[in-house]
Amino acid sequence: MSADASRAVSGSGDKAVHVWEPRSGKSLGALEGHTGKILWLSFLPDARRVISASQDKSLRLWDLESMKEVLVLGGHTKQVSCVAVTPDGALAASCSSDGTVRLWRTDTGACERAFGHEGLAPNALEFSADGKELFVAWADSKVRGYAVKP
Repeated sequence: MSADASRAVSGSGDKAVHVWEPRSGKSLGALEGHTGKILWLSFLPDARRVISASQDKSLRLWDLESMKEVLVLGGHTKQVSCVAVTPDGALAASCSSDGTVRLWRTDTGACERAFGHEGLAPNALEFSADGKELFVAWADSKVRGYAVKP
């Protein structure tokens, strides 16, 4: 659900991102482009854009006003299992079963940084409220923080 509750999104095995008007439950359409199941969705703070993570090893940034794909973020070598966005919407972070976390610019799609931790798989991630740190839950059941902005 977007922060302003104007839209909801869902994804599943049909490989599409479905957009909904949450108050009425009316479908606003489907966004197609992934070739694998949708595993995670995160809204950007403007509530107009959403990022999808998929089994197809990619993330896609979608514009919900035009219902069009804006960027494809590629670089992971296995499925992308989660994605989070900074409070200002400038960066997205993704985790993958390839053992890496990647930081992406949402304006250009450039990967600013990729890292792992001792060969472990990242399971989940979230930015701090100020967007300066990224917290990652790793397969060893520990959460570690990483500075991402000065």
